Amino acid sequence: MQVDFTLLIPEFMLAGLGVLVLVVDFSVPWASRGAKNGVLAALTVLGLAVTFVVTLWMQWDTHEILYEHLIYVDRYALLFKALAMAIGAAVVLISMEYVHTRIRHAGEFYALIVFAVLGAVLMAGAAELLTAYIAIELLAFCLYVLVALSRGDSRSGEAAVKYILLGAISSAVMLFGIALIYGAIGETGFRRSELLLEAVFGPTVALGLGMFVAGLGFKLSMAPFHLWAPDVYEGAPTPVTALVSVLSKAAAFALTLRFLAEAGNATLGEWQLALAILAALTMTVG
Repeated sequence: MQVDFTLLIPEFMLAGLGVLVLVVDFSVPWASRGAKNGVLAALTVLGLAVTFVVTLWMQWDTHEILYEHLIYVDRYALLFKALAMAIGAAVVLISMEYVHTRIRHAGEFYALIVFAVLGAVLMAGAAELLTAYIAIELLAFCLYVLVALSRGDSRSGEAAVKYILLGAISSAVMLFGIALIYGAIGETGFRRSELLLEAVFGPTVALGLGMFVAGLGFKLSMAPFHLWAPDVYEGAPTPVTALVSVLSKAAAFALTLRFLAEAGNATLGEWQLALAILAALTMTVG
């Protein structure tokens, strides 16, 4: 199997940008804290902008499925990749003043934003359950640390503890659901699972799908999985709240829509009503 690695250059660029920001932060003897913050923020925004342009240039007319149905490279993924990079750049710009006054190592803060964007990008292109899970965890761990990064702020620490505990539970539920689906149909790829899910649909598959969607519901703050959101949003620093409330939701929405369109089309009748009820609850109660 030959893979065109050039299609993954944007992902490699994001990973390299995150490492570069950390290296520059810790290796350059800065004249002042303000200079360090300004240079690192400019480097991060410039790197995200360059990656944004490269992504549009390389993937605009591309429709590929890499690694035997692990990663999609298409316009749907491109839309959310571009959105994730734009969100990341915007959050960096609005957080400069906060980082200057409250964060000791600016490079850590900006690098975590870049790695969170990388997780969101991978979620947008995920073509199978385990790839999606790893991407979700990459995004989630970055957000956990960002929420807790403000030292000396008790509200930030409390919000981080709640977020980590509930996030860990949702991740465990999601992973168990993936295990049930794989045990029932022997497949984790979205497209390959469609007909298998229809053929062997039963209690095990239904429970697995329900647990996987419940995990996604936590990331989307979908009722009744939204109770963590007010405390975390209130306790987290304002720029981090913006990142959590927008980036994670956009990435989770991209993944949910892809999963339902690819793997859930054959079982539309089984999940359509449940999803409609969750949507109604989210719009009224959530």
